[in-house]
Amino acid sequence: MKVYLSFLLLLCCTLTAHAQLEQGTWLVGGSGSFSKIQNDNNTIFTTIHANPRIGYFLADRLTTGIHAMYSYQSNDYSYNGGGIYSHSLFFGVFTRYYLLKNEHLLNVLTELSYNYGYTGIDGYYTIMNSGKHGYASVAAGPVLFVNSAIGIESTISYLYNGSQNHGFKFNLGINVYLLK
Repeated sequence: MKVYLSFLLLLCCTLTAHAQLEQGTWLVGGSGSFSKIQNDNNTIFTTIHANPRIGYFLADRLTTGIHAMYSYQSNDYSYNGGGIYSHSLFFGVFTRYYLLKNEHLLNVLTELSYNYGYTGIDGYYTIMNSGKHGYASVAAGPVLFVNSAIGIESTISYLYNGSQNHGFKFNLGINVYLLK
């Protein structure tokens, strides 16, 4: 099985790599993450993020589409058996522009997006800070095309939802570029 996967990976990397960034191409993919961290007080922080997306290239190197974001976070306090748990579900729109032409193995993307959704937080004894809200983000980063249809991307986003909440986020994802 390892030999088969190694051969498949090598084959993908040796194919002519150029992006399908022309008008009429579909973008399907997303990003995700998982982390589990324990601090000195035996508090365990678990986070799961999933961000599927679908887009359509309106012009060469310019795509727009919709995406979703699901997030689960828990802070488990092992010393008292309690914790705080949150679930978030957001839907949004995005616009991307790829800076370099199709022939490049490595490209740079820029993205603007707006997301709106709901966050619910359950505390040890109470429900707090739940509600609907939206946020805007600006992202940029490199995309490595392993072949003409698959791109692996890494972006840094700045998220903003008002004067009280803003910050940076690192994303790693994979997208498939499908010609119509």
